[in-house]
Amino acid sequence: MTEHELALTLVALGGLLLAGLGAEWLGRRTRVPGVTLLVILGVLAGPSGLSLLPAQAETWMPILSTVALMVCGFTGISLPQALKFASTTVTDDDDDSLTTTFAWTVEGGSVSASSTSGLTSTLAGAFAAGDAVVCTVTTDDGKGGTDSASAGTTITNTAPTVSAVTLDKSTLYTNDTLTASVTSSDPEGDTLTTTYDWYVAGASVQNGTSDTLNGASTSVGFDKSDDVYVIVNVTDGIDTVTSTSSTLTVSNTPPGASVTLSSGPVYTNDTIPAVVSTDDDDGDSVGVSYAWYVDGSVVAETSSTLDGATDFDKEQEVYVIITPNDGSVDGSSETSSSVEIANSLPTAPDVELVEEGTTTFAQLAASGHHSCVLESSGGIECWGDDTNGGVSDAPTDDGRTFLSRGG
Repeated sequence: MTEHELALTLVALGGLLLAGLGAEWLGRRTRVPGVTLLVILGVLAGPSGLSLLPAQAETWMPILSTVALMVCGFTGISLPQALKFASTTVTDDDDDSLTTTFAWTVEGGSVSASSTSGLTSTLAGAFAAGDAVVCTVTTDDGKGGTDSASAGTTITNTAPTVSAVTLDKSTLYTNDTLTASVTSSDPEGDTLTTTYDWYVAGASVQNGTSDTLNGASTSVGFDKSDDVYVIVNVTDGIDTVTSTSSTLTVSNTPPGASVTLSSGPVYTNDTIPAVVSTDDDDGDSVGVSYAWYVDGSVVAETSSTLDGATDFDKEQEVYVIITPNDGSVDGSSETSSSVEIANSLPTAPDVELVEEGTTTFAQLAASGHHSCVLESSGGIECWGDDTNGGVSDAPTDDGRTFLSRGG
């Protein structure tokens, strides 16, 4: 073959290759199978059609047939998709009718094709990751002429996928329990194992198969202002993929409180104390505000006690509402039970019993002609000779009274 003939042959073959690529491109964008377009192109270009190839190029056809058989296109070699063997063209110099057969082996063992149609054979579900799969195609012209070619591949494992990692809370507080949910899948249907690596304030605190993190734990818990997230690792035993959740910052936990009033009777003029207990998960100092109510109306809002001398009377209902605050936020208000002010007993008067008909004297003054006594009640009694006014003129300048008696 001269250089000129060789050049023509290479140009023709190059043009045929470009035409084949064009047919493949057209097949991908239409409903016409690419193999069909390639066969039509081969017929048109060959001696049975338009005989577009130079005569010297036709001598290369047996070689090209073998090469074409060796160009086996494997599509979807990742599990669980099928392996598909496609022979682009099969030719015979004698234009004999050709019969093409396919033989599949997996790890050296013969297996049957899932389907075969024309120059396409498909194998599905008969292999696993790591298996060596070989397809051998043989063409026979029915007159003792045969040719064959093989192509093979090793099935690679397809890594699992993680489509979502979500946390069950949008707002997180100290002592909460946080749970992660993972949505994952594996194309081969392999059993997946998921591990959870929990991070608090940038440090890994719990790594294992638990999908929950207990904020109240002294070893792995979290506190106000800590950042919390989880990194999940999903493996099918061969490949591992990781995915990270969103990050939650632990919010300030509102404080809590409880309140009780006296369980015994309360009277007018008594002082009622509010007995309060507080708690705060974050360990913050808690203050309390008070609102005292008497018969449903607020009467005081400053103190932990209420003075009955100014604020309540008998038969009135008294209760208090308290509100805790940790310096940042209020906690839930709590209301005490009501206390009804009881009726106060009256004060008993001082009583002195004096024997009837008996007078008690505090002092006695006597003279030769008359006498006077100072009674314990303050009165003065005199008796005796009143010739000189000794009885009737008894002193009265100190406010004492007297009764005179003749002697």
